[in-house]
Amino acid sequence: MEFWNIIIAVGILLLLSLSGLFVKSKDFSLSFLLGERSLSWKDIAFSMAAGVVGGGILLTYSAYAYQYGISAYFIFIGIALGVLMLLWVTKKYKKLIDEQELITLPELFRHLYGVRASKLSSYIVLGWSFGFICMQLVAAGVLLEGMIGLPYWLCIVFAAGLVLLYLLKNGFAAVVKTDFIQLVALLIFFTLLTASVLVSSSAREAITTLSFESMKIEEIIGFVLLGMLNIIVSADLWQRIYAAKSTGAANKGIIVAFVLVLFAGLVLITPTLMIKTLGVEIDPNMALMGGIKSIIGHSALLGVAFAAVLSAVISALDTMIFVAGVSLSNDISIRLMGGPISDRVKGTKFWMVVVTIVACVLSVQFRSLLDIGLAISSLGLSLVPAVIMGLFIKDGKIKRSATVVYSLRFGLIGFFGLIVSSLVFDGDILTPVNSLVTLPCSIVGAVYGHFYGRENE
Repeated sequence: MEFWNIIIAVGILLLLSLSGLFVKSKDFSLSFLLGERSLSWKDIAFSMAAGVVGGGILLTYSAYAYQYGISAYFIFIGIALGVLMLLWVTKKYKKLIDEQELITLPELFRHLYGVRASKLSSYIVLGWSFGFICMQLVAAGVLLEGMIGLPYWLCIVFAAGLVLLYLLKNGFAAVVKTDFIQLVALLIFFTLLTASVLVSSSAREAITTLSFESMKIEEIIGFVLLGMLNIIVSADLWQRIYAAKSTGAANKGIIVAFVLVLFAGLVLITPTLMIKTLGVEIDPNMALMGGIKSIIGHSALLGVAFAAVLSAVISALDTMIFVAGVSLSNDISIRLMGGPISDRVKGTKFWMVVVTIVACVLSVQFRSLLDIGLAISSLGLSLVPAVIMGLFIKDGKIKRSATVVYSLRFGLIGFFGLIVSSLVFDGDILTPVNSLVTLPCSIVGAVYGHFYGRENE
């Protein structure tokens, strides 16, 4: 981009992101960890939608759209269905969550299934959130390097430092506030961009030629299931339910988030479809920005577009850094290792810094967005049977905790088997279909644990 476009982009990005520095709260510790449990339906809706339309997902979605055309929209269909399934979670657990003052998903597992299940779920949530941090950092690095020309490692450090600046000051409250502003900016820009494309009859005709036939039925099923099932176990979205001021607010927020996600998927795919119709050869990771540039050229809007896309990265990055920090502080340091509960805020700040530094180092070494996304999705699926079983059990408890413990163990075995296979064997091992292997492994583990597990599991 030209220098003046860079100035516009960075200025808008700083304005959107640093709004998180200005958050007022009555109870700092509760606000830092869970927004004082007072989120309105609007806060929940926009924060949930911003979380799932983050930069890593956005660039991955665009890369698949560049490969498959309109068929890639099935990714967002799956994600939206997963958001809608959270209504079930609210109905089942919101009252219990408020009564027990829970703040994380592993805490719920501890209450329902015991310490060992909580321990395993803590490690899974930590690994899942850490993977998403790396995914967002890679997305930020790729975007900044490609559009501005700065060294990749410096781009990653810039994005991480910007997020930590307001996260360390206001925590979860800052996440929610920046999510709202960033998502609104993203949707407004891409809606106007899509409208400008569709007014052209030639553009409409070109896009409609991109049929759904380029994606195989098993790939469609894989994308929908991956999106749907990963959302229902997403620790960051559960936190929004925990922080809702009431069950009604949570339910209304989830329904609005469902609509926002479906709409976002439609408008966000337009630039990539445009560059695909032009037959331009481009790095799939840069297909989104390449498509935007093909529509608006080098006008001042290019800087606005870049800021909007990078804001989506930031909105997901801050969420995952916070989830990882809380997981290490509350679920592992305090719940599993017996640390003082009074140190939750201090511990969360410390671990947010540590996990961000480690993620920055790894993101410099490994920058394949598609592989990271599929690996994270596969890991998240190991939690699905435990969550689903809890939703079906009338009293919210499974008679033998071994059912959940072995489900999580077998799921982890399936996940590590997939990762090792992808490293050892040639060919495309990490695919949407293959990444589902964690789910049947977890189901088999649940069956084994139910019939053969020990009572003290």
